[in-house]
Amino acid sequence: WEGNDNTNTGEEDNIHAPFKDVICTGSSCTAGSHGTCTLTVSGCPSCELDACVLCPAGTSLLLNNSVTADDCAPCIEGNFSAHAGSAQCDGPCAAGSFVTKDANDTDGFGVTVGGTHCNPCPAGRFTSTGGQGSCEACGLGETSEAGATACSKCDTGEYTDALASPECKTW
Repeated sequence: WEGNDNTNTGEEDNIHAPFKDVICTGSSCTAGSHGTCTLTVSGCPSCELDACVLCPAGTSLLLNNSVTADDCAPCIEGNFSAHAGSAQCDGPCAAGSFVTKDANDTDGFGVTVGGTHCNPCPAGRFTSTGGQGSCEACGLGETSEAGATACSKCDTGEYTDALASPECKTW
């Protein structure tokens, strides 16, 4: 056997000696996907030919020849991948937006890892820098438009009675 370092020394225990100097190859899959593989007795993977599985949205895999789904790494905070099979995550999300796993998320509270979308902060919330997982609330007496990078003070004669108010009210 190629890679089998068992030598015939007459010692019975050598029959069960582990394989040494075995060079394993990965799957035939490209970046963004991993193979459908099982581990063999030699410790090397045995992969189905061209049976590649895309890494899910919110993850990426930069390397070719992966043999396990564990190689698909979640996008780091502030970054995202909207589609399955990403070789690398996009981002960071721009100021005024947040990273989330839901394209319809409008509450401004997203995720720190594994994001799939950059959504604008809702009115009354903001992010002053890019790559944020959640939007900050505007303070009392302040508000903001959707997608804001800062809050603005209410005009004279107007107020807000709660944090993250989407609009100023008239006295």
